[in-house]
Amino acid sequence: MIYFLYEKSSGRIYSATTFLTENLNNDYSVIESELPITAGSSYYVADNQLVSMPDKPNEYCIFDYTTKQWVDIRTVETQWTIIREERNMLLQSTDWTQLADIPFATKSLWEPYRQTLRDITLQSDPFSIVWPIPPL
Repeated sequence: MIYFLYEKSSGRIYSATTFLTENLNNDYSVIESELPITAGSSYYVADNQLVSMPDKPNEYCIFDYTTKQWVDIRTVETQWTIIREERNMLLQSTDWTQLADIPFATKSLWEPYRQTLRDITLQSDPFSIVWPIPPL
């Protein structure tokens, strides 16, 4: 048997153990279950039952125990930071195309792609970026 210590008001599980602790304050309760504990498994308690959380939509979401839904915590500002980091990584990965010993044909093929990357922040919505396709 596994005992899950959870907060009554939110259903947030704080620990899972094979032994029962008797000293709980009124904010917490324990539910017992035969569910196996596996890495990556996420549950909360609702109506005195363990409920499996839905899949996390993306790495920027946190679980809201009030609404029992994932909430994307990115703001416009933080999303622009993410976009710039991705853009910089893509630019850096193509720096080789502009080296002195690279043929002019290769340089000219990659220049428009690299310029479009530099201009990526001119797009209006950081949540719907249209990324350029690199030349083949």
